[in-house]
Amino acid sequence: MTGRRHRKSSKNRGEWDGNISELALVGKGGTGFVFAIDKARVVKIPAGSDISIRAFKREREAFKILGQQGQNQFLLACLDYHLPDRLVLERCESTVRERLQHEAMECSNDSPRWRNPAFMKSSIAWACQAAAGLSFVHSKKIVHADVGCHNMLLDTHGNVKISDFSGSGMFTDKKGYLPALVTYDERSRKPGTSGATVQTDIFALGSAIYELATGHLPYSDLPNSQVRSLFARKQWPDDLESIKAAFPAMRNAIYKCWEGAYHCI
Repeated sequence: MTGRRHRKSSKNRGEWDGNISELALVGKGGTGFVFAIDKARVVKIPAGSDISIRAFKREREAFKILGQQGQNQFLLACLDYHLPDRLVLERCESTVRERLQHEAMECSNDSPRWRNPAFMKSSIAWACQAAAGLSFVHSKKIVHADVGCHNMLLDTHGNVKISDFSGSGMFTDKKGYLPALVTYDERSRKPGTSGATVQTDIFALGSAIYELATGHLPYSDLPNSQVRSLFARKQWPDDLESIKAAFPAMRNAIYKCWEGAYHCI
């Protein structure tokens, strides 16, 4: 989990008593807060609303299925889900989107990311890692429902960790199917869908890979209504052809995700 540090946190990993009063706030969102326990761990707690508590319980359910300590190297590791209102998670450095934005600022020109071989080396690796992580999620009968560069964290080695299962849909032994609590925004939503399925996750992965190649989301300069209309007609961004010339495999992955050519990852 990422964010701005406000207070000094513990430097050394050790036993933690569950008290957050002296921990530094390092991240917050609509449904929860994240505090640093030490350099390797953070704790996530619900914000307190009914929606946030429901989202917290959903994420804990997901980690129970995915496995404690992380059974896949490209998923954010849950170190402890047994506390009633706490999730102890692996600490990461930033989101992929934040890294893309930072690297774009380093460039002295406005050229697209795919023109920079050094940046693209990282983008290709992140795309492969995200696909591998999402494949594992799907193998556990979980639909992520919010795939994107904002939910891909980077660890200290620069590897992707898929995060945020607070809105995910899943099959459970005791409760049966739990539908997703969130839906995709226009630039990641498969046309003609409203819920979350494996296919909507795959479509969103295509949008994430596009962002990895260009540094921005599809049609980032257009209003949502126009994006919806273009996607419905399968009119994909023109720079797909430019990406194809430089990185054909990456372009093909984006295109197939959007066209529905993949039934699974």
